[in-house]
Amino acid sequence: MLLASLLLAACGDNEDVREEVSVAVTGAEPIVGTLSYRERIALRPSAQAEIRLLDVSAAGAPPTTLGIRRLDDPGLPPIDFRLEFNPANIEERNQYVVRAEIRDGDRLLFTTDQAYPVLTRGAGYNVDLMLVAVDHEPPQPPALLGTYWKLIALGQLPVPTRPPPQDAHLLLQEEGDSAVGNSGCNRFTGGYLVDGNSLSFGPLASTRMACVDTMELEARFLDAMSRVDRYEIVDRELRLFGGDEPLMTFVAAKAGV
Repeated sequence: MLLASLLLAACGDNEDVREEVSVAVTGAEPIVGTLSYRERIALRPSAQAEIRLLDVSAAGAPPTTLGIRRLDDPGLPPIDFRLEFNPANIEERNQYVVRAEIRDGDRLLFTTDQAYPVLTRGAGYNVDLMLVAVDHEPPQPPALLGTYWKLIALGQLPVPTRPPPQDAHLLLQEEGDSAVGNSGCNRFTGGYLVDGNSLSFGPLASTRMACVDTMELEARFLDAMSRVDRYEIVDRELRLFGGDEPLMTFVAAKAGV
């Protein structure tokens, strides 16, 4: 028994050494961190957390997913995660961020609302993500028309949230077929056409304020709106597409929240 114990201990030590050598040789150090949220809410065992490593280097193009980690029954925050990726896909000149969300079935509970840089441009392999709760008070399922749709992502990239009515949002009014909202800086209004799951927007008129911090967001918002040709509503999310390309994701919210 003593000999067997010594052999097992030796095997364990060798495995640790092999793992350290592998990381040192290949550079395949994982991204590690935590997921947290401020609400005192216990997740059900059916909840699942998803963490993605995204390449967001190409301006105006959808980000590229380079790694995904899913955690079943993640428990209480802070939730530890370890995100593996292929270091051969990483280039020093590019920009990489981590995004996360927590769902229970099709229901989005929490999501990141800002970019968390990693790997390059002074960022490292450790990142702690703060997720924000998604308002679930509107009736289920929300209707396309008459719902205050709050923007949470452009493509796959989350967007910062602001208090209403300055937050980027969309409201399709049934009377007059009018689309109104905020593109991140300026208020806009215009027409829309809906036929089944087809949806398109006419030219949008907007105010002319200059907002240094959100001008890029506004430009991407308006560009995406001009390319929308269909929509789908999943749980409480409105997803707008141009062909097969996901352009924008909104979540149903209350205008005063």
